[in-house]
Amino acid sequence: VLQVWVILLMNIILLINPEHLIVGGAITPKNVLTIDTINAMLKKALFIELKVKVSEVGENAVLTGGLYELKRYVLNNEIVKAAVGDLE
Repeated sequence: VLQVWVILLMNIILLINPEHLIVGGAITPKNVLTIDTINAMLKKALFIELKVKVSEVGENAVLTGGLYELKRYVLNNEIVKAAVGDLE
């Protein structure tokens, strides 16, 4: 299972070339061995020093991201409504 995760992460890395890769959810700071293993496998496969880190929000990563996107969506729509309202 871990090899599948590493292959998935390798594809993401090769596709978008990130400076950092931060994971959240089920992989929490308690799983230091898992993160260390992922880092070692990525280094061996990709020959780079990219570090996979654990999100500071842990298991709430998806919720936090969703709330951020909702806030951004609402704010953008309010700005558009205000701008269009000024034109009318």
